[in-house]
Amino acid sequence: RQSWVPWGLLVVSWLGFISYLFLYN
Repeated sequence: RQSWVPWGLLVVSWLGFISYLFLYN
């Protein structure tokens, strides 16, 4: 369950990155 925290942060970062690029486009 220790890998759950990093995974969640990774997903959030990925979604944020995609949203940023999508909105900036």
